[in-house]
Amino acid sequence: MASSSLLESPGNPFAPTGMSRAPTRRPPRQPIVSHHEVIEISSDDDEPPPPPRRTSVAPSSSTVAELRKQVRRLKDEKEQLKRKVQTLHDDLESTVQKIRCLETQSNEGRDKVVLPYDDLEDIISCNICTNTMFVPYILSGCGHTFCQKCLIEWFDATLRNFLNANPHYNPNQPLGPHLAALLQQPQLLMNPAAAAFIAAHSPPQPQYNCPECRAPVKSAPTENFGMKSLVQMVANARKEAIPPPPARPRASVWEGFFPRRT
Repeated sequence: MASSSLLESPGNPFAPTGMSRAPTRRPPRQPIVSHHEVIEISSDDDEPPPPPRRTSVAPSSSTVAELRKQVRRLKDEKEQLKRKVQTLHDDLESTVQKIRCLETQSNEGRDKVVLPYDDLEDIISCNICTNTMFVPYILSGCGHTFCQKCLIEWFDATLRNFLNANPHYNPNQPLGPHLAALLQQPQLLMNPAAAAFIAAHSPPQPQYNCPECRAPVKSAPTENFGMKSLVQMVANARKEAIPPPPARPRASVWEGFFPRRT
Protein backbone atom coordinates (compact mmCIF):
# COMPACT_ATOMS: atom_id res chain seq x y z
CA MET A 1 0.00 0.00 0.00
CA ALA A 2 2.76 2.26 0.79
CA SER A 3 4.62 1.44 -2.35
CA SER A 4 1.66 1.83 -4.60
CA SER A 5 0.77 5.17 -3.19
CA LEU A 6 4.33 6.27 -3.63
CA LEU A 7 4.33 5.26 -7.24
CA GLU A 8 1.07 7.02 -7.86
CA SER A 9 2.12 10.22 -6.25
CA PRO A 10 2.06 13.11 -8.64
CA GLY A 11 5.60 14.05 -8.07
CA ASN A 12 7.05 10.66 -8.98
CA PRO A 13 8.57 10.71 -12.42
CA PHE A 14 8.60 6.98 -12.59
CA ALA A 15 4.91 6.62 -12.23
CA PRO A 16 3.37 4.66 -15.04
CA THR A 17 1.82 6.82 -17.73
CA GLY A 18 -0.96 4.47 -18.48
CA MET A 19 -2.36 4.63 -15.04
CA SER A 20 -5.19 6.92 -14.35
CA ARG A 21 -4.79 9.25 -11.49
CA ALA A 22 -7.37 11.01 -9.50
CA PRO A 23 -7.46 14.83 -9.87
CA THR A 24 -6.18 16.76 -7.00
CA ARG A 25 -7.72 19.97 -5.67
CA ARG A 26 -5.53 22.97 -5.26
CA PRO A 27 -6.29 25.23 -2.42
CA PRO A 28 -7.58 28.74 -3.50
CA ARG A 29 -5.05 31.48 -3.62
CA GLN A 30 -5.25 34.00 -0.91
CA PRO A 31 -4.89 37.65 -1.84
CA ILE A 32 -1.54 39.08 -1.24
CA VAL A 33 -1.80 41.68 1.42
CA SER A 34 0.88 44.26 1.42
CA HIS A 35 1.65 45.85 4.66
CA HIS A 36 3.21 48.91 2.93
CA GLU A 37 1.37 52.32 3.13
CA VAL A 38 -0.41 53.29 -0.12
CA ILE A 39 -0.35 57.01 -1.08
CA GLU A 40 -3.07 58.16 -3.53
CA ILE A 41 -2.13 61.16 -5.77
CA SER A 42 -4.89 63.12 -7.47
CA SER A 43 -4.93 66.38 -9.51
CA ASP A 44 -6.98 69.46 -8.55
CA ASP A 45 -8.06 69.85 -12.19
CA ASP A 46 -9.72 66.48 -12.30
CA GLU A 47 -12.79 67.52 -10.39
CA PRO A 48 -14.02 71.16 -9.74
CA PRO A 49 -14.49 72.14 -6.17
CA PRO A 50 -18.04 72.03 -4.98
CA PRO A 51 -19.85 75.40 -5.27
CA PRO A 52 -20.34 77.32 -2.10
CA ARG A 53 -23.67 76.90 -0.55
CA ARG A 54 -26.00 79.87 -0.88
CA THR A 55 -27.38 81.07 2.28
CA SER A 56 -30.59 83.07 2.02
CA VAL A 57 -30.53 86.14 4.22
CA ALA A 58 -33.75 88.09 4.60
CA PRO A 59 -33.23 91.90 3.89
CA SER A 60 -33.67 94.18 6.79
CA SER A 61 -36.60 96.61 6.99
CA SER A 62 -34.28 99.62 6.60
CA THR A 63 -32.86 98.20 3.37
CA VAL A 64 -36.34 97.64 1.94
CA ALA A 65 -37.36 101.18 2.85
CA GLU A 66 -34.25 102.61 1.17
CA LEU A 67 -34.91 100.60 -1.99
CA ARG A 68 -38.48 101.84 -2.09
CA LYS A 69 -37.25 105.42 -1.78
CA GLN A 70 -34.88 104.88 -4.69
CA VAL A 71 -37.70 103.43 -6.78
CA ARG A 72 -39.92 106.43 -6.05
CA ARG A 73 -37.07 108.82 -6.84
CA LEU A 74 -36.38 107.10 -10.14
CA LYS A 75 -40.06 107.28 -11.04
CA ASP A 76 -40.12 111.01 -10.26
CA GLU A 77 -37.00 111.59 -12.37
CA LYS A 78 -38.60 109.64 -15.20
CA GLU A 79 -41.71 111.83 -15.08
CA GLN A 80 -39.59 114.99 -15.03
CA LEU A 81 -37.65 113.79 -18.06
CA LYS A 82 -40.91 113.06 -19.86
CA ARG A 83 -42.13 116.59 -19.18
CA LYS A 84 -38.84 118.06 -20.36
CA VAL A 85 -38.97 116.02 -23.55
CA GLN A 86 -42.53 117.19 -24.17
CA THR A 87 -41.53 120.82 -23.56
CA LEU A 88 -38.59 120.53 -25.95
CA HIS A 89 -40.84 118.91 -28.52
CA ASP A 90 -43.36 121.75 -28.23
CA ASP A 91 -40.58 124.35 -28.53
CA LEU A 92 -39.27 122.61 -31.60
CA GLU A 93 -42.71 122.59 -33.21
CA SER A 94 -43.13 126.28 -32.44
CA THR A 95 -39.73 127.10 -33.91
CA VAL A 96 -40.50 125.12 -37.05
CA GLN A 97 -43.79 127.03 -37.45
CA LYS A 98 -42.01 130.36 -37.05
CA ILE A 99 -39.41 129.38 -39.64
CA ARG A 100 -42.16 128.39 -42.05
CA CYS A 101 -43.94 131.69 -41.51
CA LEU A 102 -40.72 133.60 -42.08
CA GLU A 103 -40.05 131.63 -45.25
CA THR A 104 -43.57 132.39 -46.47
CA GLN A 105 -43.17 136.08 -45.70
CA SER A 106 -39.77 136.08 -47.37
CA ASN A 107 -41.21 134.53 -50.51
CA GLU A 108 -44.15 136.92 -50.53
CA GLY A 109 -42.02 139.98 -49.89
CA ARG A 110 -39.14 139.05 -52.14
CA ASP A 111 -39.90 142.04 -54.38
CA LYS A 112 -40.52 144.39 -51.45
CA VAL A 113 -38.07 146.73 -49.78
CA VAL A 114 -38.02 146.51 -45.99
CA LEU A 115 -36.63 149.45 -44.05
CA PRO A 116 -36.31 149.82 -40.29
CA TYR A 117 -38.80 152.26 -38.82
CA ASP A 118 -36.02 154.24 -37.13
CA ASP A 119 -34.51 155.02 -40.54
CA LEU A 120 -37.91 155.96 -41.95
CA GLU A 121 -38.65 158.13 -38.95
CA ASP A 122 -35.55 160.21 -39.63
CA ILE A 123 -36.72 160.73 -43.21
CA ILE A 124 -40.35 161.64 -42.58
CA SER A 125 -39.73 163.83 -39.51
CA CYS A 126 -39.38 167.58 -39.69
CA ASN A 127 -35.93 168.81 -38.67
CA ILE A 128 -37.46 171.82 -36.93
CA CYS A 129 -40.25 170.37 -34.77
CA THR A 130 -39.22 166.68 -35.13
CA ASN A 131 -42.84 165.73 -35.80
CA THR A 132 -44.06 163.69 -38.74
CA MET A 133 -44.46 165.85 -41.85
CA PHE A 134 -48.04 165.17 -42.88
CA VAL A 135 -47.99 168.41 -44.95
CA PRO A 136 -44.39 168.58 -46.27
CA TYR A 137 -43.00 171.40 -48.42
CA ILE A 138 -39.70 171.42 -50.27
CA LEU A 139 -37.46 174.44 -50.84
CA SER A 140 -36.51 174.97 -54.48
CA GLY A 141 -33.00 176.26 -53.80
CA CYS A 142 -31.49 173.50 -51.64
CA GLY A 143 -34.13 170.75 -51.74
CA HIS A 144 -34.65 170.44 -48.00
CA THR A 145 -38.17 169.57 -46.84
CA PHE A 146 -39.99 170.80 -43.76
CA CYS A 147 -43.56 170.78 -42.55
CA GLN A 148 -45.76 173.66 -43.66
CA LYS A 149 -46.34 175.00 -40.16
CA CYS A 150 -42.62 175.26 -39.35
CA LEU A 151 -41.79 177.01 -42.62
CA ILE A 152 -44.55 179.55 -42.11
CA GLU A 153 -43.25 180.33 -38.63
CA TRP A 154 -39.65 180.52 -39.90
CA PHE A 155 -40.47 182.92 -42.75
CA ASP A 156 -42.79 184.96 -40.52
CA ALA A 157 -39.94 185.64 -38.08
CA THR A 158 -37.75 186.83 -40.95
CA LEU A 159 -40.55 189.05 -42.30
CA ARG A 160 -41.21 190.68 -38.90
CA ASN A 161 -37.54 191.52 -38.49
CA PHE A 162 -37.50 193.00 -41.99
CA LEU A 163 -40.63 195.11 -41.37
CA ASN A 164 -39.09 196.48 -38.18
CA ALA A 165 -36.13 197.71 -40.24
CA ASN A 166 -38.28 198.78 -43.23
CA PRO A 167 -41.62 200.08 -41.92
CA HIS A 168 -42.63 201.50 -45.34
CA TYR A 169 -42.22 198.20 -47.16
CA ASN A 170 -45.07 197.43 -49.53
CA PRO A 171 -45.01 193.86 -50.84
CA ASN A 172 -47.57 194.74 -53.52
CA GLN A 173 -45.61 197.68 -54.95
CA PRO A 174 -45.74 197.42 -58.77
CA LEU A 175 -42.53 196.97 -60.69
CA GLY A 176 -41.44 198.37 -63.98
CA PRO A 177 -42.38 196.46 -67.13
CA HIS A 178 -38.84 195.25 -67.86
CA LEU A 179 -38.26 194.05 -64.32
CA ALA A 180 -41.66 192.38 -64.16
CA ALA A 181 -40.92 190.56 -67.41
CA LEU A 182 -37.65 189.24 -65.98
CA LEU A 183 -39.37 188.00 -62.85
CA GLN A 184 -41.81 186.03 -64.96
CA GLN A 185 -38.86 183.89 -66.12
CA PRO A 186 -37.45 182.09 -63.03
CA GLN A 187 -34.68 180.44 -65.05
CA LEU A 188 -33.06 183.86 -65.46
CA LEU A 189 -32.46 183.98 -61.72
CA MET A 190 -29.82 181.29 -62.24
CA ASN A 191 -27.85 183.75 -64.33
CA PRO A 192 -25.60 185.85 -62.03
CA ALA A 193 -25.82 188.91 -64.29
CA ALA A 194 -29.62 188.81 -64.49
CA ALA A 195 -29.89 188.21 -60.75
CA ALA A 196 -27.63 191.22 -60.05
CA PHE A 197 -29.70 193.44 -62.40
CA ILE A 198 -32.97 192.40 -60.70
CA ALA A 199 -31.52 192.97 -57.23
CA ALA A 200 -30.21 196.43 -58.20
CA HIS A 201 -33.52 197.63 -59.66
CA SER A 202 -35.86 195.98 -57.15
CA PRO A 203 -37.02 197.51 -53.90
CA PRO A 204 -35.64 195.97 -50.70
CA GLN A 205 -37.01 192.49 -50.04
CA PRO A 206 -36.88 190.14 -47.02
CA GLN A 207 -33.98 187.68 -47.35
CA TYR A 208 -35.41 184.26 -46.60
CA ASN A 209 -33.13 181.27 -46.18
CA CYS A 210 -33.28 177.55 -45.43
CA PRO A 211 -33.65 176.69 -41.73
CA GLU A 212 -31.09 173.89 -42.10
CA CYS A 213 -28.37 174.97 -44.54
CA ARG A 214 -29.10 178.72 -44.71
CA ALA A 215 -29.24 178.69 -48.51
CA PRO A 216 -31.18 181.66 -49.94
CA VAL A 217 -34.84 181.00 -50.73
CA LYS A 218 -35.98 183.11 -53.70
CA SER A 219 -39.34 181.52 -54.43
CA ALA A 220 -42.25 179.97 -52.55
CA PRO A 221 -41.86 176.36 -51.37
CA THR A 222 -43.62 173.56 -53.25
CA GLU A 223 -45.66 170.78 -51.70
CA ASN A 224 -43.60 167.57 -51.64
CA PHE A 225 -46.12 164.97 -52.82
CA GLY A 226 -43.57 162.13 -52.81
CA MET A 227 -42.80 162.69 -49.14
CA LYS A 228 -46.49 163.06 -48.42
CA SER A 229 -47.26 159.64 -49.93
CA LEU A 230 -44.42 158.03 -47.96
CA VAL A 231 -45.68 159.54 -44.70
CA GLN A 232 -49.19 158.25 -45.35
CA MET A 233 -47.93 154.73 -46.13
CA VAL A 234 -45.88 154.60 -42.93
CA ALA A 235 -48.83 155.89 -40.89
CA ASN A 236 -51.15 153.26 -42.39
CA ALA A 237 -48.63 150.50 -41.70
CA ARG A 238 -48.34 151.61 -38.08
CA LYS A 239 -52.12 152.06 -37.71
CA GLU A 240 -51.66 155.76 -36.94
CA ALA A 241 -54.39 158.32 -37.52
CA ILE A 242 -53.68 160.75 -40.33
CA PRO A 243 -54.78 164.29 -39.45
CA PRO A 244 -57.09 166.02 -41.93
CA PRO A 245 -55.36 168.41 -44.33
CA PRO A 246 -55.52 172.10 -43.44
CA ALA A 247 -58.15 174.19 -45.14
CA ARG A 248 -56.75 175.80 -48.27
CA PRO A 249 -57.17 179.58 -48.36
CA ARG A 250 -58.18 181.41 -51.48
CA ALA A 251 -54.67 182.72 -51.92
CA SER A 252 -51.47 180.79 -51.49
CA VAL A 253 -50.16 180.49 -47.94
CA TRP A 254 -46.84 181.80 -49.22
CA GLU A 255 -48.21 184.89 -50.94
CA GLY A 256 -47.52 187.08 -47.93
CA PHE A 257 -43.84 186.13 -48.11
CA PHE A 258 -43.41 185.82 -51.87
CA PRO A 259 -45.93 188.23 -53.46
CA ARG A 260 -46.68 188.02 -57.14
CA ARG A 261 -44.99 190.87 -58.93
CA THR A 262 -46.64 192.43 -61.98
